[in-house]
Amino acid sequence: MKKLSVLLVGGYGIVGLQVAQILNQHAPELELIIAGRNIDKARRLAQTLGNATAVALDIDNINLSDEIKIDIILATVNDPKDNLLHFANKNGIAYIDITRWTERLQVALSKAVIMRNKKPSSMIFASSWMASVVATLANNMSKSLVNITNIDISILSASNDKSGPDSFDYLDSLATPFTVKQNGRYQKVLPFSDERIILFDEDCRYSVFRIDMPDQFILPLITNAQTIATRIGYDNHKANKILSFFIKNGIWKLISGDLFKKLRKKIFYHPGTGDQHQIRIDIHGTDEKGDRKHIYTHIKDPKGQAHLTATSAAALVMQLAEHIQRDQDDILMMGEEFLCTEKLKALLQSEDIILNEKNEILK
Repeated sequence: MKKLSVLLVGGYGIVGLQVAQILNQHAPELELIIAGRNIDKARRLAQTLGNATAVALDIDNINLSDEIKIDIILATVNDPKDNLLHFANKNGIAYIDITRWTERLQVALSKAVIMRNKKPSSMIFASSWMASVVATLANNMSKSLVNITNIDISILSASNDKSGPDSFDYLDSLATPFTVKQNGRYQKVLPFSDERIILFDEDCRYSVFRIDMPDQFILPLITNAQTIATRIGYDNHKANKILSFFIKNGIWKLISGDLFKKLRKKIFYHPGTGDQHQIRIDIHGTDEKGDRKHIYTHIKDPKGQAHLTATSAAALVMQLAEHIQRDQDDILMMGEEFLCTEKLKALLQSEDIILNEKNEILK
């Protein structure tokens, strides 16, 4: 069995560092290459791991030595020009991306289809919430139903949670309507509309609002659900109210664009030292007996959203490495279709991520 190497781009960032640590613990046979603009940070992390080296890498000007052997690239930083995607395809390297918002994902998928027609290579796009961990579980939950009325994903973001600078980018889209499948047809909805109050834990209720996420693009295609809705809210009620007020009254649109980016960050980007991350998945539909059912999963990661993302990203790398070791064909897949749910759940459990699942028949 040949030894595989994984290039972790942004490998010393908040998510990348945890991916490296998880892979170091659960897949020590993989050789890790910690990559980023700051070679000193990359080296310091590599020295703490038993299976890692460091390399300087600027995604705007990729210039790696031919002596560096790479089997898999994991992109944990935004790559709006698709330089990493082109580099991976050109050099026949398997590629995993977890960083794209819906519009960027759709463009990248179109490019990937054209690229693979010219030169086959494995590509996995896993940009749904937290490296596709939520959509993977939702997809698996939906398989017990014949008809799916709706899939509701409710995200509770902790104000004191850690977050990297790239995580702020999604706020820039909050002034732009987006397309979702609703009641069987595609239509535009407004960001931070359709408020719901969700019970995340015992006596723990928070407002959540519609947001543009790739889950709403992918899940209708693979589950044929009639309605898909992803909503997000903060555990700080005041922050929820302020952001909702800014968006609904057009203030956010007035301060959109590069000119006011520093202002927006000053108002809303205040990463903390770490806090738990919670997500609810609620699916309604009918089973093969015709019974109306409600399937529910509550995800809780005490170590925060970056850790949940890193765990799913590590699962993608480990399962793609297995795919390559078995000499299977090159693939172009979404993360939520590629991931083996049982293996993913096993890794989540080993990383102390809690899954509470319920399945009830409705009268």
